[in-house]
Amino acid sequence: MSRLFSGSTRAALARAQARGRAHLSRAGRALVLAGPGHLAGLIVDARLEFGTVVVEGWAALPSGDVKGVLLMIDGEVRAPAELHLSTPRDHSGRALTAWSDTAGWRATLDRESVGVGRHRIGAVVLRGYGLMETLEPTELEIPAIGEVGSLDSPMDGATVVGNLIVSGWFLTGRGYDQVEVSVGGETAVRARILTVIRRDVAAVVGDPDGPLSGWDLLVPIVPGGAADVSVVVDAVGPRGRLRLGERFIHRRPRDGTVSEPERAQVIEARTALVAARHRADAEGLNLLVVTHHLGLGGGQLYVQELLRHILRATDVVCTVLSMADGVLRDELEALGARVLVVGAPPTTGVRYEEWMQQVTAVASTTGANVVVANTAGAYWGVDLAERLGVPSVWAIHESFTPEVFLQVGFTTPPDDLVRRRFLEAFGHAGAVVFEADATKRLFEHLIRPGRALRVDYGIDLDRVREFVTQRPREGIRARLGIDADQTVLICIGTFEPRKAQGLLVAAFARVVEEHPRAILALVGDSENPFSSGVHAMVERFGLAGQVRLIPVTPDIEDWYRAADAFVLASDVESLPRSMLEAMAFGTPVLAASVFGVPEIIEDGVNGVLLEPSSVGSAAEALERVLRMSPAERQELGDAGRRTVMANRSSLLDARDYRALFSALGSDDDPDLAAALEAP
Repeated sequence: MSRLFSGSTRAALARAQARGRAHLSRAGRALVLAGPGHLAGLIVDARLEFGTVVVEGWAALPSGDVKGVLLMIDGEVRAPAELHLSTPRDHSGRALTAWSDTAGWRATLDRESVGVGRHRIGAVVLRGYGLMETLEPTELEIPAIGEVGSLDSPMDGATVVGNLIVSGWFLTGRGYDQVEVSVGGETAVRARILTVIRRDVAAVVGDPDGPLSGWDLLVPIVPGGAADVSVVVDAVGPRGRLRLGERFIHRRPRDGTVSEPERAQVIEARTALVAARHRADAEGLNLLVVTHHLGLGGGQLYVQELLRHILRATDVVCTVLSMADGVLRDELEALGARVLVVGAPPTTGVRYEEWMQQVTAVASTTGANVVVANTAGAYWGVDLAERLGVPSVWAIHESFTPEVFLQVGFTTPPDDLVRRRFLEAFGHAGAVVFEADATKRLFEHLIRPGRALRVDYGIDLDRVREFVTQRPREGIRARLGIDADQTVLICIGTFEPRKAQGLLVAAFARVVEEHPRAILALVGDSENPFSSGVHAMVERFGLAGQVRLIPVTPDIEDWYRAADAFVLASDVESLPRSMLEAMAFGTPVLAASVFGVPEIIEDGVNGVLLEPSSVGSAAEALERVLRMSPAERQELGDAGRRTVMANRSSLLDARDYRALFSALGSDDDPDLAAALEAP
């Protein structure tokens, strides 16, 4: 601002802003005194959401004469609302008003500015010619900032449809290491901690983890369970167990709905006519690959490595349909693949069918005789294969239950038609491939018998051998600014809550005093709110000299080679590629014991296991490895390398896929397990 405006201009702007606030205050008082009217509108929800008071509702008239909405707290006008949002819907999916599709509004305030206690939440609606209407108010309880943390959501007595989101805040340095949530008396589950920006907490506590002290947990609601259940949240650690909050909620079954179902059926029938034009090649392999992204990432590199081998064969033709573009596109095209970016499928029935008709028109010209769908979000690839009448292989990497993925894996909640397309895809797929048995168990109840398979995916081991041979470790460490006597722990992965970089910073802070020559390198920094919170934690812990925050880089092999140990603290991973790569480099691995990880790592034999979502367990694992001698770490790393080198070549992975393609193309009811075991 100082570069653009002079001092006098800035002063004029400040005066204008002050006048605007004064006008808003006077208008608010006048509107409150004017009294209520009869506008069609409603405050639909008032809640705490990650340190923010969020109020949502709708306001509409047949004439469209709604000029604004002002949020009121305890009778005082506090903030204008954002207008023209989608009209809220009831539990059956019906819009709360038919007068406008964009009658929704939302207003937000910082929790700190509202204050502790029970508040009356209201709203006034501005109309033309100075008229106003007052909406029926509701109440909201703001709990006090406690010593260790709190349960903020759900509110007591809330009605929950579908999965339950539980959230609050938690400070890890006060004798507690983790947050446990129990719903309906079931076994407690650990929440994901140090993942959400909480400026309200950071403003009133001096704890270094205050800026990122928010926690949350998505709890799947099992159909047919009790209607009224308790939600109990405890902090757990060396000081014992501390109750952070308890709520009672009412669960309501989800009512499926499809907007314009007849129109969706008409479009589906037209798409069938388009699909009927498809003629699958009778000879050779003509692949249609459907994937979520062409950027760097474990799921993307999985299919990239597969295609590197498969496209070397002369009898292979390949078309790739991706939901998003990225740096991997150039290599795919150099390998001979045709690459098209088609965007993400819509989440409402009519728009999904319209989009699928366009995709089918493209796919029907390819001659594809098998479809590979990569990631759960590529379910539409299986749907596409079913319409084209060709077999499909679906690779699932996500370790969420289907119902949870329907909430976290879609940009907006899908309607009932899109839900059905997703769930039915498991039954339509010729084979559904998983990289870990633990992940397979989450989905196999939806899959036809014999069609759910574990296929051990691989990496390019020859490339690792060549890198290790040609790139001396000492030279790489010198180039990265690492001294010979420093012990380097690396975590590789894009900064995001499930990767738990914030938790690693808190754990490292507990051990760094005893190990002043230790460095924690977090590789994968990117611009997002979570990353900002990690940066704030590093600064407040005073660790800027020993925690390195490295942007996303294609030169990831340098860090594997330079490191003394690799740390993976993610709470959700099927079988992370980065872990296998670290093991191939002979780098000792510390990993959270989730899903497929303990299927590979045996604690103390070829790696170190730690508990997920626990600062204390992560700190103990870091201390354990930092206390090892270089020879002990080398022995652990060598054992990990032998594990990967034995059977994790991507050549084997490609061989298994070719076997699946052949079996699916030659038999309506193939024995897929036997096909994989054949020499």
